[in-house]
Amino acid sequence: MKRGKAQIKFSKAVSGALGRVLVRLILVLCFLIVSVACKPSPPEGVEEVVKLFESYRMPFAKEEKNKVFDFFYFSNRSVTESADPLLSYGSAIGDEIRLGTFKISLAPKRNLRGNNPNKWSGIEVKDLAELRKEDFLNQLQRAVESSPNHSLAILVFGYRNPFKNALLKGAKLAFSVDINTPVVIFDWPADQPLGVGGYKKAFSFAKESGVPLGEFIATVIDRIRPQRLWLGGGSLGTQVICNAFSHMMTIPALADYEKEIDHVFLAAPDVGDDEFDGQFKQEVAALTKDVTVYVASDDKALLLSGWIHGGKRLGRTRAEKQKQLEEMIDLLELKAEGAEEITVIDMTPINRATLGHTFYIESSEFYDDLYQRLLDTPPIEARRLYRTNYRNGVVYWILRDDEE
Repeated sequence: MKRGKAQIKFSKAVSGALGRVLVRLILVLCFLIVSVACKPSPPEGVEEVVKLFESYRMPFAKEEKNKVFDFFYFSNRSVTESADPLLSYGSAIGDEIRLGTFKISLAPKRNLRGNNPNKWSGIEVKDLAELRKEDFLNQLQRAVESSPNHSLAILVFGYRNPFKNALLKGAKLAFSVDINTPVVIFDWPADQPLGVGGYKKAFSFAKESGVPLGEFIATVIDRIRPQRLWLGGGSLGTQVICNAFSHMMTIPALADYEKEIDHVFLAAPDVGDDEFDGQFKQEVAALTKDVTVYVASDDKALLLSGWIHGGKRLGRTRAEKQKQLEEMIDLLELKAEGAEEITVIDMTPINRATLGHTFYIESSEFYDDLYQRLLDTPPIEARRLYRTNYRNGVVYWILRDDEE
C-alpha cells in the first residue's frame, strides 16, 4: 500500500512539472507572436536597401537548384569542325562575324576562385545558339528595352582565352558586378600559344579585331540606341577596345561632338604608354563621357609585356603604395581633350590576383567599385578610396585594403 502511494505521488510530481514546462512554453510562444506583430515598420528606404542586395539583381531562371542567366556574344573567330559548338570557334580570325546567345548555369555550391575557368566548378555554359544578324539584333533590342536603365554592357577579355573561357569570364564579371543589364561578350582569337611568339600573334589579332568591335558598337548605337552604353575589358582586350575607337572615329555619324558611350573602363590595360598618349586618348575622349582606368604597380604580366614591346604598358604604374604618380596623370589628362571625367584607380593595396594582373576577374573590391562607377552611385568619397586631385580636373584614387 505504501508503495502504491509513492508511485501516485511521483506521477503527480511528474505531471505537475510537465504542466509547468508546457505553460512556460505557451507563454514564450505568445510573447514572440505579440513581439513580431507589434514590431515597428522599417525606416523608409531600408526595405529598398534589403531588396537591392538580394541575390541577384540580374534576372535569372530556375532549373532545379541552379540559377540560369542569359547572355549575348559575337566573335570574329574562324570556323572549325567540331561536334561541340563551343569548340567550333577556332584560333584564327574568320571571314565573317558570328553572333548568338548562351546561358550560364550557376550551382548553389560553386568554386570560382582564381583566373582559370578550367579550375572552376559549379558554373557551366549551356544552350549556345548561333543567330542570324537580324534575329540577334532584334533579341538584343528587346533585352535592352526591358532593362531598368535601357542599358547595354559590352565586355572584352585578353590573351590566352579560348572561346569558352571568354564566355565564362564575362559571365562571372557580369553577375559579380550584378547590374540588371544585357551583357554582350566580344570574343576574339586570343588563345594563342604561351610565349613571346604566341603573345605577339595575339597582339596583332587584338589590333585587327578592333575593326569588327568598332563596327558592332556603331551598329548598336544606330540600331539599338541604349540610353546607357558601357564598354570595358581587361589586359590585351583593352588594345582591342582602343583600336575599336580608332575605327569608330572614321565613321562620320560617330565623329561628331556627341558622346555616344556612357562609360569605358580599362582594367590592367595592356596598351603602350606612347601609343595611348599619341593616339587613343583623343579618340576615347571624343566618344565617351567617363573613363576609368584600373592600374597596379605589382602587375607582373604587364612587366613582361613591357619587356616584349620595349616600353612601359599603360596598366602598370611605378607608384609605391599611397603615392601619387605624376607620370600616370600626365598620360591620362583627357580632361583637356573634352572628357567629362577621367579617373585612375590604383589597385595595388588590395591586389591579390594571379601575377598581380587579373584583379578584374578575382577582386570583390574591383566589382564593388565598378558597380558604383557605372551607376554613378554616391557617395564615392565614403568608400575605401584615397583621393587626390590633379590639374585640369583629373582624379587619381588609391583603393585601400579594409585591414589598413
